[in-house]
Amino acid sequence: MPSHIALRGLPLENLKRKPFRTGALLAVVTILALTFFGGTMLTMNLNTGMTSMEKRLGADLMVVPQDTAQKAEALLTNGNPSTFYFTRDIATEVKQADGIEQASEQTYISSLAAACCDEKLQIIGYDPSTDFVIEPWVASQFKGTLEDGKMIAGANVNVSTDGTIELYGRKWPVIAQLANTGTSLDNSVFINQATVPDMVAASSKVSKQVMPMEYAGKAVSTVMIKVKQGYEAQTVAENIKRIDSRFADLGYVYPGGITANTKTSLTALVTYLKVFVAVIWVMGVIVLLAVFASSANERKREFASLRIMG
Repeated sequence: MPSHIALRGLPLENLKRKPFRTGALLAVVTILALTFFGGTMLTMNLNTGMTSMEKRLGADLMVVPQDTAQKAEALLTNGNPSTFYFTRDIATEVKQADGIEQASEQTYISSLAAACCDEKLQIIGYDPSTDFVIEPWVASQFKGTLEDGKMIAGANVNVSTDGTIELYGRKWPVIAQLANTGTSLDNSVFINQATVPDMVAASSKVSKQVMPMEYAGKAVSTVMIKVKQGYEAQTVAENIKRIDSRFADLGYVYPGGITANTKTSLTALVTYLKVFVAVIWVMGVIVLLAVFASSANERKREFASLRIMG
């Protein structure tokens, strides 16, 4: 014990003198701080994730092949990678419907279990010149052009140190990796439409070909549609069906509805978390006041002695 205790060393000596009290107070404060921080961050992340999903699902309507609507919905959330398609001539006719402001085609290919990843990847072919869903997200982080034979990787895709991803026995250069969205897009890679035939040809060399080669250059999995102001997505879907009787059997997916349903299912959880955090805050304030008030009351004589000593 030093013969003279300076003001600088007094707090440390005080803590060392009562190790049990110090440990108990430290444990209480740490637990409450972690609870506050964890609950608040979880609530904020859920809200941020839903906002991000709404932005990434920027189409009002998706037109997909017959009996594939559920697969398309799964792709928008966290479903398994899929391959499905119709031909570009159908997509061209679909885009003639009344009430469409913007339309863009995408092609989906499900890879093998890739060497780079724990799970299969969803390969998405899109047209950067017309796309209004993926391209704004890409443009926020990558200003260049997506060239033929190259790809952009989602946040959860592990890119090799040489900047490539191995798919179908071939290494594909990765020119950018995107920020996390909290959706299945994080487990996807993006190529331009001109690269789709190369991907199909590569698949035939190591596994069952993902689609017949004659369809590789004209396969379209979905037409993403943004409707004009004043139109409803359901109305535009009906307009498409009137173009040709064949289109009545196509699948129609409403991404906004998927987001709304997901948001509704998470609302209760977010509400419970907010109530939990609020209760913990109130309890935390009460506990801290009680603990430190008790500690201060217990040490009145000690404080008096310190005041007498100046």
